[in-house]
Amino acid sequence: MLEPTTSLGPQRLDSGECGVFLWRAGGPHDLLAFENLTRGEIRFLVDAEALRRVSPGLAGMIAVGDLYERRFPGAGNVREILVSGRFDEVVADGLRMNRAVLRLEGVDGSRRVIPVLGHYSCRRD
Repeated sequence: MLEPTTSLGPQRLDSGECGVFLWRAGGPHDLLAFENLTRGEIRFLVDAEALRRVSPGLAGMIAVGDLYERRFPGAGNVREILVSGRFDEVVADGLRMNRAVLRLEGVDGSRRVIPVLGHYSCRRD
């Protein structure tokens, strides 16, 4: 019997790429979203299903205080996926977003709000 997916699992950046990782805040820190800003692609975990969407990517670097907002079409019972937060802390290998939310807008008008933590990093090697 297959177990439901609870995390995207490890994601990687190739040399020269930058990305944003979003984990569930509190409890187990499951990876819920990964955006490769260089390739212009984001992966979400929604209702135990991994979704891939084209993202706006990024032309420049992200700095402390920058707002991170994304909106994508959902799938199944989720009409829309929204992510919002602000990068607020410099860490050794990038920037941290200590308070952000992942919102899932249902086709029935419902809304689930999931607190997340974020990390922006670029691979230099």
